[in-house]
Amino acid sequence: MDLSLKEYMYLAQTIYDDVQLKGAGMKSKEIEESIKKLKTYIRNIQAVARYMADICNSITQSTSMVRKIMPVNMETYPKATDHVCLRLSAREFVKEVATEEQIPIMNLYYIVPLKQYAINIGGIIIKGNLAEITEGSPTKKSFPCKKGPSCSEMRNGMCPFFHEPEHYLKQNMEVKNDRVLSNVSWIYDPKSNKSTRKIGGKSTLASDLMTTHSLNTEISTREYQLIHDLLVLLHINKKGLNERYHFWDVTFGLKNEKQ
Repeated sequence: MDLSLKEYMYLAQTIYDDVQLKGAGMKSKEIEESIKKLKTYIRNIQAVARYMADICNSITQSTSMVRKIMPVNMETYPKATDHVCLRLSAREFVKEVATEEQIPIMNLYYIVPLKQYAINIGGIIIKGNLAEITEGSPTKKSFPCKKGPSCSEMRNGMCPFFHEPEHYLKQNMEVKNDRVLSNVSWIYDPKSNKSTRKIGGKSTLASDLMTTHSLNTEISTREYQLIHDLLVLLHINKKGLNERYHFWDVTFGLKNEKQ
């Protein structure tokens, strides 16, 4: 219990890296010991979380009676999107290695209900899929619908904007992967009001981050672009067009196209 959250995360990541590196060659006893250690770490952290949540809820209940407001209790355990405070800093989730062979093989995941591919880097989940690409100005399908899941046009299939998969699921509808990316969205032009990139390269990165305030659109677009480009690269490998891996059937589960 004398360890910090940062130290627990480091220990868990070390176990994960060890399992990934050894792969199928890892002995059953080693795997069992690793799982036992992880469960111990989790129980210790949960015990602290429970203690702090109980204190928080007790204070909330007592103050709500005085202020005459409806108390909102703190959940004991976090949801999937509540772990931002536990994420490692950029310097920590970038692992240094001496050779390429030391990099463990990682998976690209496909989230079935969302019909999206995803990667998880240091607790940051990036989702997306292959998109249509148009030339010139962005189309309406390049922009998210501001009405969200309550959009009546989405329900009748007539909304001109794109919707996140979660919007369809909330309405018990089949998810549509109909996002369109404009080719200008890959262009760096911080002064433009169009859907160009406002965050540039190495020499302008710091200053761009200082002068740009709203990045919701760019973050969403870049996440989709990243997964799109990753899938394109994997398809290039699949066709044997990557000279480094032309001898290897690197399909990564893309044999049956998932759209």
